[in-house]
Amino acid sequence: MKVVRLESNTVVEIIPGYALPVEEWYGEEFASQCIEAPEDVKEGWVHNPDTNTFSGPVTTPTTEEQIAVLKAQISTSDYKVIKCAECSLAGLPAPYDIVALNTERQAIRDQINALEASNAR
Repeated sequence: MKVVRLESNTVVEIIPGYALPVEEWYGEEFASQCIEAPEDVKEGWVHNPDTNTFSGPVTTPTTEEQIAVLKAQISTSDYKVIKCAECSLAGLPAPYDIVALNTERQAIRDQINALEASNAR
């Protein structure tokens, strides 16, 4: 185990072993911000006081990553569009609700366009 200092339940400092006990080196107020943590905990990790566990930092995906996820999401319905187009050309009824499909895909395209526009700034 090691000792870490928390701010808003986030590890902001790992106290070196030579500075223990914390109270003697830094005082009571500073020590009140410190707790024991497993050896693998690093700065930036988040402490859950309810379970007394730590987890790696929560990362926000980059704009490019968000766009890639949305493009992958829209590609999962490509086969439906192709199937509807084939049926239309063959004079057969569409196997999927093309209006709902288009609305769903357009909403994703709108999100992609908004992210690309914000990324261009």
